[in-house]
Amino acid sequence: ACGGAGIFIALLVVYAGPFSPQPDIGTSIGEIAGNMRAAACGMAISVGAIFVQVVHIAVLIIAGVMLLIGIMQNLDSILGS
Repeated sequence: ACGGAGIFIALLVVYAGPFSPQPDIGTSIGEIAGNMRAAACGMAISVGAIFVQVVHIAVLIIAGVMLLIGIMQNLDSILGS
């Protein structure tokens, strides 16, 4: 009898669904949108960090080339010829 009641209750939960009240569609859409805004913010921060690194490396390369050009132009005065 207990096993039969257990099976009946299990089937009732499976077929009848959860007995707790379901949230309305507005709440569900709001939560989904909130999760999308968090993901978009994380992506924006990541893209910004990569962009800053690329710009930093480009500036360092340009500064290094300018330094080499300056050294090559003043090579005669540096060597004392």
